[in-house]
Amino acid sequence: MFSNTKKFIVQTLLLLSSFQQNNRRSTASWTPHALAVKSAFQIGLHSQLSYKDHGFDESELRKRLWFGVVVQDRYGNDFIVKRRPLTAS
Repeated sequence: MFSNTKKFIVQTLLLLSSFQQNNRRSTASWTPHALAVKSAFQIGLHSQLSYKDHGFDESELRKRLWFGVVVQDRYGNDFIVKRRPLTAS
């Protein structure tokens, strides 16, 4: 149950960051994005080894959530501010 809460937090932070990026608040979007990346690392979304400990549905959710973190990081870096280093790679 605790892991589900953390995944929900990552999803919420990604949505908040995306909303802010798309509504001319790109600087404000960095904080929720950084928190989403940090939370994703803490629950092990970046590690493929953690996927084998879960069922198919849970593994797919974890993969897609990590993919969302990476894509948003790349989008923010490429289109918003070119000088900001990648947070999730």
